Amino acid sequence: MRLAIYTCVVNDYDVVLPPARDCDGVEFFCFTDKPERRIKGWKMMCLAHPGEVVSPSLINRYHKFFPERVLPKEIDCSIYVDGNVRVTENPRSWAEEHGKDGVPIVVFAHPDRNTIKEE
Repeated sequence: MRLAIYTCVVNDYDVVLPPARDCDGVEFFCFTDKPERRIKGWKMMCLAHPGEVVSPSLINRYHKFFPERVLPKEIDCSIYVDGNVRVTENPRSWAEEHGKDGVPIVVFAHPDRNTIKEE
């Protein structure tokens, strides 16, 4: 399984942190309006949003909600993290465990709300 962790940062909204440890078999992609920056562990990528989307928050959401459009086609599984989140453990076993049933999307339980409507 080809696994990717990805994020999107526009207008320096977040400070992207390098992974805390080596995550063998995991690729890290950061979509940004400043792809010339270098952050250890991350492959910096130009924003891939449609031209009519100009709001920084909507650009971020485009990347978050459409990984199949922005990530390389060879990626089998992806995990979105906010730009200021440091990955501290290799997520491969978690992704393999939760992806084994072929479900198209897995989300974490919210600590305070139980439904999309509440959120």
